[in-house]
Amino acid sequence: MTLRLEGLRQYFSEFGKVEDCLILRDPDGRSRGFAFLTFEDPSSVNKVMVREHVLDGKTVRCNRLLRDSGLTNISLD
Repeated sequence: MTLRLEGLRQYFSEFGKVEDCLILRDPDGRSRGFAFLTFEDPSSVNKVMVREHVLDGKTVRCNRLLRDSGLTNISLD
């Protein structure tokens, strides 16, 4: 999957203001297959969690990382 940071941020902005977005990469620049997003309003994560998400034709899995926080993990592979 060749998802760019801007596309990830844009897609998840539908659920609330994204404060930070980070795709983890290997030292050679390849995606490690997951990303972290931080939402301004922690309740935005609830909106993310109740839907299935398809990006670049692939279903991605979303996980809440910290209870009552605005941080979520997105599995890209």
